[in-house]
Amino acid sequence: TCRPKIARETRDTWLDLSSDPDSIEYLLCSDSNCTKFPETRIIKENSKEFLYPLIDGKSVGPVQKANFASQNSTSNCILFVADDLSPYKNWDYDIKNCTNWDNDVVLRIPDNTEETQQKLHPHLIVNPAISRKRYEKFGYLYHPKFYANFSDNFFSFLAHKDDVVI
Repeated sequence: TCRPKIARETRDTWLDLSSDPDSIEYLLCSDSNCTKFPETRIIKENSKEFLYPLIDGKSVGPVQKANFASQNSTSNCILFVADDLSPYKNWDYDIKNCTNWDNDVVLRIPDNTEETQQKLHPHLIVNPAISRKRYEKFGYLYHPKFYANFSDNFFSFLAHKDDVVI
């Protein structure tokens, strides 16, 4: 997260609104000026916090941290939870049951910029959920050359090209 002051609140909101919070693997990756290497704090069995070191006093950005958390995930569905998304009650049930997550799949999740994005960049997938199979195909959630996930039109292009977007 780039907004660590609300990261735990965001986590709590998403888990509180889920139908089965114990089945959700929640990995939070935050900046830390107290460590030289990524450190892991286990909150509970399915919830971990990663403290990621600053480089020359600056954040590495959300893409590198999202990819680090994804690399340490074990679930079949990887979802980047953003604090500007608004989950609804039982959101996890719908995501879990909308497709077979064993396949190569990308779920396009709308956010509060969706209307504008549809006009400007109709193919851009700002907030995806991806299958483990999709993750393993590329080895990352967001292209590592990007700083922010909002700009990853390469990911969107490939997902549409491969016809895996739902």
